Amino acid sequence: MDERAFQDHQSAGIQRRVRVDELVADARALAATGVPFRHQGRGVEGLDCVGFIIYLMSQRGVVDVDDFRRDYGRLPMAELVETIAKLCAPIAEPREGAMVLIRWPGEGRPAHAALLVEDARGIGLNLIHCYKNAGGIVEHGFRGLWPKRADSYWLLPWVSYE
Repeated sequence: MDERAFQDHQSAGIQRRVRVDELVADARALAATGVPFRHQGRGVEGLDCVGFIIYLMSQRGVVDVDDFRRDYGRLPMAELVETIAKLCAPIAEPREGAMVLIRWPGEGRPAHAALLVEDARGIGLNLIHCYKNAGGIVEHGFRGLWPKRADSYWLLPWVSYE
């Protein structure tokens, strides 16, 4: 997103905030449609990890998918992931409805984005993300190596965390 578009979105305000349960429902509904992984994807024909977050934001009128770069290599550019984070508020601990930025082994900066949700069985947090190795949007536990790869956590601007 260029600087002007970023400022426009910051100053435009958000018309309607959604509750965390609505965000989670949006993400799970999108995952249930079977949207495949598509590098640099920005719609239901295919998404990548960044495209998944951008698409969720666009469905609530927060951003326009066309404002975000698509000219990156196999991994999303760290700058693109960090630009999305600038729309959000940092938090210290993971919580439902927050975005988590992931740093892959050997990478100096985060290069993957996911959404944190409560496990339906109440046993902790899960990730919902569009992941190449899974072939599309997937939900799984935020356990094992995933928390170790977590770089930072962010509250999304159009979600009410009350």
